[in-house]
Amino acid sequence: MSFIDSLIQISQEDIKIISHIVMAINNDLFKQL
Repeated sequence: MSFIDSLIQISQEDIKIISHIVMAINNDLFKQL
């Protein structure tokens, strides 16, 4: 179970990082508009 739990934790961290990157890209796109 610890292996699955670690995968879940990594996926949650990746989701946070991806969400920040997407927000930054959206901000850049809005600035260009």
